Amino acid sequence: MESKTMGKKDISRYLDGIDKKVKKVRDKDSPDTPKIGIFWLCIKNGKVAIFHSEPISLVFGEKYGSFIVAPREHYNTWESLKRHKIIPKNSNYEYLPRGRVAYDSDTKQFVVFHGKYIRLV
Repeated sequence: MESKTMGKKDISRYLDGIDKKVKKVRDKDSPDTPKIGIFWLCIKNGKVAIFHSEPISLVFGEKYGSFIVAPREHYNTWESLKRHKIIPKNSNYEYLPRGRVAYDSDTKQFVVFHGKYIRLV
């Protein structure tokens, strides 16, 4: 059996489909709906600001061990931002501090994963 690899057009269609699903979910959410997702940070006017985030309702997350995480990944989201000309084509998703918010089902708490980007005082 031959395996079929995805071409650029296939990947683009796939990512566009994800974008539409995420938008549809966001449009249904209320401001009080608990959310998980990925984000990037930047420095703006000397303060840390959210550069971009992809929040989704907790109910649309995926199980990952005891955690519920957003199905969106940083790499795919960044590629989508490039395709929609929101960021430069030659930019790299690893250049800005990034992280994700997940929900720990065991402790019933939201957790922010961020590597060494954020230092809490």
